[in-house]
Amino acid sequence: MIILPGLPQEAAIKRVEAIRSSIKQFPIIFNGKKLPNLSLSIGVAIFPKNGVSMVETLKLANTAMRRAKQQGYGQYSLAD
Repeated sequence: MIILPGLPQEAAIKRVEAIRSSIKQFPIIFNGKKLPNLSLSIGVAIFPKNGVSMVETLKLANTAMRRAKQQGYGQYSLAD
């Protein structure tokens, strides 16, 4: 979970894309062997736009993350 207080949706999406891009490029070496690159699925919810409480907003972000995974790993999805 990453909390970005006061960040508008457009800026949050740019941050999400930067994080996803960085994760893909991070090499993972285990027992001397390079493993496949990591992917990251992210759900984005904006408070109070997507929830009247922090708990509700986090639940909506979790739902959006599950939707991102269903769309194919390495995606992001916005809360409804």
